[in-house]
Amino acid sequence: MSTSSSSSPFSSSPSPSSSPSVSSSASAPRSSAAARAARPTARALSVVLGLSLVAGAGCLADEPGAAPAELGAASVDLHKPQPVRPPTAPGVITDGALPAKPVEAGALAAPGAAFTWTVALSASTAWLWPTQYSTLTATTNADVLRTPYYIVIKNANTGAQVAACGGGTTCSIAVSEPGIAIDSFVAYLQDYVNPPIATSAPQFVSWHGADLQLVATSPTVVPGATTTLTAFASADVGPSPFYLELFDVTTGTFLASCGAGTSCSATVTQTSETTHAYKAFLSGWGNTMPPPSVVETTLASYVTWSALGYQLSLGTPTQSGLQVSVVATANVDVGPTPYYIEVLNDRGALLGYCGSGASCKVTFDGVPYDSTLYGFLSRYDAALPPATTVASSNNVPAPLVIQ
Repeated sequence: MSTSSSSSPFSSSPSPSSSPSVSSSASAPRSSAAARAARPTARALSVVLGLSLVAGAGCLADEPGAAPAELGAASVDLHKPQPVRPPTAPGVITDGALPAKPVEAGALAAPGAAFTWTVALSASTAWLWPTQYSTLTATTNADVLRTPYYIVIKNANTGAQVAACGGGTTCSIAVSEPGIAIDSFVAYLQDYVNPPIATSAPQFVSWHGADLQLVATSPTVVPGATTTLTAFASADVGPSPFYLELFDVTTGTFLASCGAGTSCSATVTQTSETTHAYKAFLSGWGNTMPPPSVVETTLASYVTWSALGYQLSLGTPTQSGLQVSVVATANVDVGPTPYYIEVLNDRGALLGYCGSGASCKVTFDGVPYDSTLYGFLSRYDAALPPATTVASSNNVPAPLVIQ
């Protein structure tokens, strides 16, 4: 870590800010007549959300007597279908108990002594979005009705019984998770007291997210200039119950919402010098922060509006043993200026700083969990972001370091 030999006081005066102007675009806007009819107009949406929409980038202004305009990201289906739990078949017990056997006393029977019981477990889908349902089906090689045995399905992660059936050769139940999860399920053939006589292979079901990333085209621009924020998803959110949503975290302003595609963009501007934080969400539709039913969110991405013309970038971090190094590069030697090159992580820890030169190499102890690095040009300030920031960098992930 490089540091200047002189010290600087912490700065606490906030930078002035102004209300943002926003334009937004979706990677795959909806096009059906029914969806268009359900959408608010551009003018109505801007009134409801309190936004000033910049023409272009997928935003079309409404004209008197015209049909509702396609707004791209800002024009969303507010009634996206939500998953509905499939009905549970008669005879399937879901309260953790075992069903009563509907047979006469002493009439229980089973296949011959040489018979070998088997049970298998399958899932209607093993890869789905949170809140969607997968139907598990356990199948045996003989009817268990007139036997002492039951078909039981359990969540192997928790040990909880999710279904039990006292008759037939199959037992089915719909399962879901509200968030990102990987569950393992196992089916058993068992009676009331003894160990199972047959066990299935585990059936894994994954409720996946979108591996969200948020990128700004330019993390530092002059006042009045625009920069475009784009949220990227690893899967098309169209078949999901969720939306990609973008917010200005500094002001709580809603920027964009996309119900389909793998990306969602909003173009923002500020008229005075300031730094704003932005986040993307995989969530239900909402124009207040946080939106409802959040499944996933990005860390903050920072954009600075400054008239000084300074720029800063972070390189790819490198690991040596248990330590990690990253180089921040500015377009100016900060020595003659009142500013420092600072590197912080997403938890707000100041990892290092330099008071001279245009390049600053910061070395710090690695951590065994996800961590993101940020660079700033500012007066000496350990806050995230520094209050006197005059340039923000791109953010980069730090490598995991197993201690």
